[in-house]
Formats: sequence, C-alpha cells, structure tokens
Amino acid sequence: MRKSLYLLFFMPLLLLSSCWKDDEETVQDNYCYISSVTLGTIKRAIHTTDSIGNDSIYYTTFTASSYRMTVDQRAQTIENRDSILYGAVVSSVLATITYEGATLHWRPVDEPDTEWTLYDSSDSLDLRKPLHLLVYANDAQSYRLYTLKLNVHQQEGDSLYWNHVDEETTVFSNMSEMRATMNKGMLKVLGQTPDGIQVATRSGIASTGKWTLAATNLPETTIVSTLHQLGDNLYVSSSEGTIYMSNDAITWTQLGQNIPTLTLLAVSANFYYALIEGLLYSSPNAVDWTMESLDSSSEYLPGSLIYSRVYDQDNGNHRILICGNRDVETDTTAVVWSKVWYDDMKEEGTEWTYYTQTPENPYACPCLKYLTIIPYDDRMIAIGGDPVNGGTHKAMDHLYISNDHGVTWKADSELHLPYELLGVSGPLTAAVDDNNFIWIIANQQVWRGRLNRLGFVRQ
Repeated sequence: MRKSLYLLFFMPLLLLSSCWKDDEETVQDNYCYISSVTLGTIKRAIHTTDSIGNDSIYYTTFTASSYRMTVDQRAQTIENRDSILYGAVVSSVLATITYEGATLHWRPVDEPDTEWTLYDSSDSLDLRKPLHLLVYANDAQSYRLYTLKLNVHQQEGDSLYWNHVDEETTVFSNMSEMRATMNKGMLKVLGQTPDGIQVATRSGIASTGKWTLAATNLPETTIVSTLHQLGDNLYVSSSEGTIYMSNDAITWTQLGQNIPTLTLLAVSANFYYALIEGLLYSSPNAVDWTMESLDSSSEYLPGSLIYSRVYDQDNGNHRILICGNRDVETDTTAVVWSKVWYDDMKEEGTEWTYYTQTPENPYACPCLKYLTIIPYDDRMIAIGGDPVNGGTHKAMDHLYISNDHGVTWKADSELHLPYELLGVSGPLTAAVDDNNFIWIIANQQVWRGRLNRLGFVRQ
C-alpha cells in the first residue's frame, strides 16, 4: 500500500520535472489556475450568393483576440460570451493560455479515455468541441480542471434571410398606392383604394398573422406617399393642401387650414415642413409658415414619393433627411436634402443642403417607381420598382444602401431582396419593426427578413 502511494506521488513529479530547467529553482507552492485565454488569427469561410441565386465560397481570416474569453474561477469554465463569426474554421486554432503552475494539459471533454496532451502555444487546438484543461501546481499534488468552450455563431451575421409570410393578402388587391409603418406594435399599411383611403393591419411582432382592413375618415384626395411618422403619431397631407394627424391610422384630425399646393415633406418634434408653391416652408403649428433657407435652387425639391427621416446622430448632431422624386421627365435619380443642427444651434434658420450628383459622386439614389426608403442598421436602404425615365436594371433587383446619411447610395453586392420579387413592378412598400425585421409588401406578397447579427443576443 505504501509503495502504491509512493508511486502515485512520484509519477507526477517525473511528469513535471520534464518541464523544468535544471538551472531553475522551483518553488514548491500549490498555485494552479488559468488567468487568461487569448485566441489568435482564425480562418473563415464566406458563402456568397449573386443576384440570380448562384452560390460560391471563399476564405478569409480575422483576428479573434477581440473576442474575450471569460475565465470563471469559481465554476472553472472558460468561454466567449460574444460568439465569434459564422463560418469560422475552429478545427485548428492557436490560443495563448496564461496560467500559474507547473504544467498544463488538455484533451476533449467527450474523450475521457484519451491521453492528456501537454499544452504548447505553438500547437493548434481543435475547438469544435469543448476541451478539458488540466493545470498542475508546482507542489505536484494540487491541480485544477477547467472546461474550455468556444461559442461560434451558427448563422451568418451579415446575411439577410427572407421568409415569405401571410398567404392570404387579398387586403392589398385593390391598393394602387400604399405606405407601410410600424405603429404601437402593429404593422399598418395605408392605401389608396376604389373605396377610399383604407388601412390594412396585422401584428408587427408575430412571424405569421392575419390582416384586417378598415376604412379611415381621410378624404379620397389624400396623398398616401406623404405619410410621415413621429413617435406614435402619423401625419399625411391631401391634394387640397390639408395636413391630417392620427395615432391609430384610422381616425384622423385636421391640422391648420387648407393651403393650396401644400405637400407635407417631414415632421420633427418642433416643426412641420412642407412644399408650398414650389418652396420649402416650416411651421410650429401647421398654421403659421416661414420660408426655409436652401443652399441650392428650389427646383430640386422633391414633388412625389417623399420619404423623410428625423434622427439624432452618434456625435450628437440632429438631422432631417428628405428624399423623393421630382416630377421631371428627364430625372433618372431621386433628390436628397438634409438639414443638420447642433445642441447650441436652433433648428429654425438652419440651411438645407442639397446632395447633388457629380462626377466625383456617381452614386445618387435612383429614381424608381414606388421608391421606398427605410432606416436600418444605422444606415438607410432604398428599394423600388421599375426605373423612372430610363435605366436598364429590373424592378426590385437591388438594395441601394447609404452609409453616409444619404450622400451616396450603392447597390449592395452581398445583401439581396427575395429572388421571388425580382421584376415585380406593382405597388410596394416596406417598414422595419422593433425586432429589426424588414417587412416588404409587394404585389400582394409579404416578406419578412433580418440581418442575422441584429437578432443575436449579447450577454
């Protein structure tokens, strides 16, 4: 019995002595713990799909050290709370493991009969499955056993996947113009129909749902494309120059008086902005109007299919963006205007800037039938039907993305609309819900999609 105990004590000493240099003075302490794990460069497989659905794959690398590996000394676990990129090749990963003790060994958790392997920072680890990490103290008796797990996203974060939802969509069969919005958790589509202005509604949360159609008290002369939203309130104008407000898209209240030629362009927390007799005006109450200052000719102001966005930038700037088409037969691009002010400035009196198309910036927003613009992922996306006044591309063939507050709009080469919508040129609209899903209603079809990473839960 004493001999067995002697061997049990002596064998770890032999194992540990092979890792010590002869000229080192070894301290016989019982410290043994892992303090940190840092991942090295990892290979990644990228799957791409072109505009007609052909798949291809290529490889790249990324620095995985930015994905922090959390060491829980109490539970003796090690894992990354933020999963690393989808497509990461983790069958061979270099990892720097910092530990206190004599030696460190590893083996797969699900292979308890496999021999332990001595850790070497120059040798790669297979992290497709959890590993056990065994660290021995210098006293050759104490040890700690950790479980190392590498979390990898199982979906491509920068891929946009679409699902065709809601088979019964006859509520859109008679809508010639439509504009979608998210209002109090509901997806609502305001539309022009032979029976007047109606609103189709369904849950903006559930992946599948049933649409209901309701009449509104808006006049038939309402210009649906002037629908704007600020918080829970909706605003729209009519061809008589009347502005209406609602918080449910069904019951609307008139604001101010009729002003012939008035077309609502945007609504901020402080002002209404409208086109009146071809000029841009603002009003704090929809009654008293003041002409706005422009840096370019008013002839470049939009006249139809108007989209606006009122938002605060990360740097603290306040911005209003207006985008739309002009009623000019030669236009092949939309027009974009922006108004920016700072905290120490007043919104009123700030000049509007027109984003012109120049040889240095050929990426203007295209002039498309049923032009639709949505804010998404801290940028803006434009989609639409057939090109207006020329153009060779098909309807619904690209997502035009602006990363610079509307200055440039580039057709994205990786993110695509549903292939089933390619060439669809009928009435269409889109909106984004609170869970970062994009909803597209086009030709009586309803599609729902989201960038995968916007659905990932950060711990």
